[in-house]
Amino acid sequence: MVYRDDKIRSEMAIQQLHDDDMAAKTGLTRQTIALLRKGEAKDVKLSTLDAVAKALGKEVHWLVEPRPEPEVLRA
Repeated sequence: MVYRDDKIRSEMAIQQLHDDDMAAKTGLTRQTIALLRKGEAKDVKLSTLDAVAKALGKEVHWLVEPRPEPEVLRA
């Protein structure tokens, strides 16, 4: 499942959470959190993303929203 690693990184920074903090809140390993935060996790389950979203005080759809399209500058 495609997810927004940028949102994980930014919300963790806002809440001043580290990988160890997120691991404790989600029940996931610190390694898994690091992979998710870096956008390197493969074949991520919806239940994993739900746990991350809830730990950040968000709904899972927040993590799977498509990235915004870059604005095209017109001359």
